[in-house]
Amino acid sequence: LHSTDAKVQGSALNYALPIYIKCVPDCLPSLLENIRNADTFGSERSKLWALVAVLRVARAKSQIRELLFSDYDYGASQDAISNKELRPITYVELQAALTHEDGELRLAALELLTVCYKTTLTLTTPEYELVRLSLPLSLSLDDTSLRSRCRALMGKLFVRMHQSSRQSAIQEKPDAPDTPTVQRM
Repeated sequence: LHSTDAKVQGSALNYALPIYIKCVPDCLPSLLENIRNADTFGSERSKLWALVAVLRVARAKSQIRELLFSDYDYGASQDAISNKELRPITYVELQAALTHEDGELRLAALELLTVCYKTTLTLTTPEYELVRLSLPLSLSLDDTSLRSRCRALMGKLFVRMHQSSRQSAIQEKPDAPDTPTVQRM
């Protein structure tokens, strides 16, 4: 991760890191702390890339259920304050990644934000705010492959929003009869 060679850094992020996190699942807090405190990254972009890559892998391996931000004010009525789950990234760090000039980093951060292993998990207020912030920037990318990846991520986000709203509607009315969406004639 600390290499100045882009190929070595990319291979470490894409291949070595998933294996390491899978083999040593308890390493996540110390790994994130080491990334934040390391001075050898050379640029803020490299540090953001490393944070986003580690969290994408951890979320894919179901080590992080939902993104909770340590520097976001959830309000006194929210359960997130009393929740002692790992709060792996700050709101400001993810906001910086989502608005960065590097399109690949923006899409990686958007993927971290939108893709979730559980499609019925409701989008939180800070996640919604960050998606709204990054959407105009991500949809106006110059590279067509990046734009198509962004559209695919938006499709996954819309499926998540649909499934979570459907799940919450079912939980609100458990006694209501199940009505079919398409009736046969």
